Amino acid sequence: MARPTKRDTKYFQRKLTPEELVLLLQAGEGNITEGWLELQRVYVHVWSLGYRPFMPLESVDVTYTMQDAIDGVPDPFGGV
Repeated sequence: MARPTKRDTKYFQRKLTPEELVLLLQAGEGNITEGWLELQRVYVHVWSLGYRPFMPLESVDVTYTMQDAIDGVPDPFGGV
């Protein structure tokens, strides 16, 4: 059983599932810490757009610009 949450927690440890590990590695381009930080940045962004935890994730819309299409946005799951 997990410990009760505390607002002053500085560290947390948990065993990652293989899927969680792959997600963090992809988000961080091979670095788990950077992946964690990137996911936090993404959450801050969607929060600023109005997303809240009670909303379905499908309510978040991702739009690519024409420049993204020209540059060729890499497939985030292409290396898995």
